[in-house]
Amino acid sequence: MAANCGCSGVRSCRLCQPKPVGINVECNNTWMQCATCGRIGTKSTFSIVKDDLVKCKENTPCSEVGTYESEAVKLCKHCEHFSGILICKNFVSEEEESVLCRTVSREPWVLSQSGRLKQDFGPKVNFKKKKVKLGTFNGLPSYALNLVQRIQGTVPRLAGFNPVEMCNLDYSSSRGSAIDPHKDDEWLWGNHLVTVNLLSSTILTFTCPCGSAEIQVPLPRRSLIAVYSSARYTWLHSIKHEHISGHRIAVTFRELSKEFSSGGTEADVGKELLAVANSFSGTPISNPERSVHNYF
Repeated sequence: MAANCGCSGVRSCRLCQPKPVGINVECNNTWMQCATCGRIGTKSTFSIVKDDLVKCKENTPCSEVGTYESEAVKLCKHCEHFSGILICKNFVSEEEESVLCRTVSREPWVLSQSGRLKQDFGPKVNFKKKKVKLGTFNGLPSYALNLVQRIQGTVPRLAGFNPVEMCNLDYSSSRGSAIDPHKDDEWLWGNHLVTVNLLSSTILTFTCPCGSAEIQVPLPRRSLIAVYSSARYTWLHSIKHEHISGHRIAVTFRELSKEFSSGGTEADVGKELLAVANSFSGTPISNPERSVHNYF
């Protein structure tokens, strides 16, 4: 790990290696999704328009939609159908994006893996031992209230979405930022992973469990994406460093699993966590040894 770098193990960034390497593997069976209409197809179906985002070729019917939800498609003969992507374009305005990013960066960032910076608002968790406690968690931040209310009020699928954790991630092409293929925890976190994508467009790559197919899902600037179903539980998701152009901030919310929800075996713990989260008066979990000051 270099100075001002949070990498360890196989992970790297441009601060510790001139050419960062991760565990991404090139895939010969690559599918793409149109950033205009949401259609899924092979590379030959699309033309690149900007920031690696693709659009259906002129001879293919394609019309602009503000929100699209992917249907189940068979992309790998060995693995489960790919499904569970909802994208809402222009979820925040340009002015809201500017204010939100300035507000986020008033708090210090903490060095993270693969050239990322992070801010965590959530309970202290040991996923291996399946233990969770409040720790220093004192709620989601005040600026998150408007986002959560908008998610619940404007996205029908997410009307009952009650986040208990929020994580801000800062990506920069100058740091070679990326995130390796992974699945989010299923013990504590629930069905929907919801992210608001700020400052630049990017590509979220999903890889099937056997590694023989991938699909590149576009995340336009200022859009919201919800990941659920097989995209959440079966396929791995990642962001390759070559898909980060300039500066990106991702605001990600997570809800509780059934085990921690009403009727679950840990419902009382979940109720306590939600009560703290819903105070909307929180500050990020601090780590003075790995903190860097804002620069936005």
